[in-house]
Amino acid sequence: MTCDQFERWLDQGTPAPLAAVASAHAQRCARCAASRSASRELDALLRSAPRAPDPFTERVMDHLETPGIALLPAPLPWWIRAASEPAGVLALALAAALLWGWQRLWSFTETAAPAAVRVVEASLAAWVAELIAAPRLGPLRAPQVQVGLEVALSCLVLLASPALYRTTARITARVLPRTPVRAC
Repeated sequence: MTCDQFERWLDQGTPAPLAAVASAHAQRCARCAASRSASRELDALLRSAPRAPDPFTERVMDHLETPGIALLPAPLPWWIRAASEPAGVLALALAAALLWGWQRLWSFTETAAPAAVRVVEASLAAWVAELIAAPRLGPLRAPQVQVGLEVALSCLVLLASPALYRTTARITARVLPRTPVRAC
């Protein structure tokens, strides 16, 4: 049993089937032994606490159901919510980077754009050539039509990229654990 599994066992109310394994783990791990001791003390304190009188419980529940009382805080203004969203923060950071270093970004795009165009053109050109080679598609052999098809395919690739991202995220979520398991 790991420390995380032991904590989960405590949170579940110390079910009996795992009691022997958890006890053996707590004997080896000082941190988990302290957690078990604190949990037992808290359980004892809660069992010894006096029970609230019935009218008090009913009054509190009636008070909570009163429509004039706001149980939730007022919502934050839109600009605070927008600034706290990860996409908003990323957009602000990108805007700041563009304003601060647009000259460097421009020089990078001037050097990288032709290479990117060549890569996309080479990968799509072969596929478009195979598509156009069909005998019925003779009018598609015009260079303007080929460029149009390549641009359309590039747009389709861009539109499909979020689905590709979600698919790879699901695959990696299954393969890679989210949090590492800690052992004593």
